[in-house]
Amino acid sequence: MFEKRTKTIKSEELLHVFNKHNTLLTLCIKAKERAVADKTDKYLTDLGLNLIGKKTKDRKNMIKEYFDTVQKDLEDNTILNLVASFEKIVFNNIPIAINHSQKILKSHYKESEPFSSSIKSFVKSTQDINNISGIQNVLSGNISAALNNKLKEIIDYRHRIAHGKRFGRDSMLTVSETLEKLDEILEIVLKRQQGYTNSRRYI
Repeated sequence: MFEKRTKTIKSEELLHVFNKHNTLLTLCIKAKERAVADKTDKYLTDLGLNLIGKKTKDRKNMIKEYFDTVQKDLEDNTILNLVASFEKIVFNNIPIAINHSQKILKSHYKESEPFSSSIKSFVKSTQDINNISGIQNVLSGNISAALNNKLKEIIDYRHRIAHGKRFGRDSMLTVSETLEKLDEILEIVLKRQQGYTNSRRYI
């Protein structure tokens, strides 16, 4: 029932989201077991399920369907939280990257060169990268095409969940796969930016 990770997760913040997911999933499984065993309908009524008078087979099917939707909602909420945490980590590091870029440009671009007085405008500002799609555009040149496609799939599905599934695309990625892909991207980006080493965990 639980999704198992296939790699070590370096981001403590992403891992915290995933661990909370497993905690809630455990509660969901236990609640389902209690609901199936409920003979008085009191627990079912507390959950908002009115199955009084239903046949045993029908009761089990309805309970299963209900908890399947609960688990799916849990998975979707975890995807939202994973992407939100990923976005937060990237945004926290963008000002550092922009500042370094401006310093490098200023120190290497001579005043005699064209546009020297306004050369800083050639570097993106935090206002230019103010949403998850902006992050994807910036990262596209730093990660492989395959990984970039996975990021796009995750973001598209995030948009689909957040907007009532009116648009965007469904994703075949599981919660653990989404966790691992986002963590892999962070490892690549922050390794280049912060001199990341394998012995150091980042948030």
